[in-house]
Amino acid sequence: KYFTLALTLPELNEAWLSEFSDALKQLAAEYQLDLIGGDTTKGALSITINIIGEVETGKALLRSGAEVDDLIYVSNTLGDAAYAWQQIEQGGTPSDFCLERFNRPTARVGLAQALVGMANACIDLSDGLEQDLSHILKHSKVGATINIDAIPLSDPVSVYINTTQDWCIALAGGDDYELCFTVPKTYVEALKTIEKNLGIALTKIGVITKDLGLDIKGL
Repeated sequence: KYFTLALTLPELNEAWLSEFSDALKQLAAEYQLDLIGGDTTKGALSITINIIGEVETGKALLRSGAEVDDLIYVSNTLGDAAYAWQQIEQGGTPSDFCLERFNRPTARVGLAQALVGMANACIDLSDGLEQDLSHILKHSKVGATINIDAIPLSDPVSVYINTTQDWCIALAGGDDYELCFTVPKTYVEALKTIEKNLGIALTKIGVITKDLGLDIKGL
């Protein structure tokens, strides 16, 4: 519901500050957040935002609820941001699509809200699929089997992986900020409705197992 902003600037740049403020105001309105305080100082550029919200008891999406035989899903495509960053680091030019995914990730707030009551466990993919899914497995005390060929890829990332066989981009690249979640099989049709309503692809990549650890088939 609320957020604070701590802004450190090396010098006052009115044009930059105006653009930054307009964009921040637009996002705050989109997610219904009110700015309630913060600080501005002079120094090396630093932007720190803290968001404070609330959730009804029993309706939080946690890492700890995955159950054996749950299906594992991810939203959209994985590896786009990491691929863009890799190309930048190597002096290349990322595609506009991957660069946009890197610079302007989409917070899947609407999807998370739609999953309440369906998903047994959920996590955002900030550190990469392999590491973040492992957090769900650890906290839920279960294991998982995923199919490498089921991981959804954009065209640029698919071409790269088919050429190099470097799956690290999609498995461990990070900065996707998509959702990975587990649901009972009974919700498969409901997920198709969510896909249609939100316009977000939801892809089944595996299943929760009783055997601990993460088994990646096809790698």
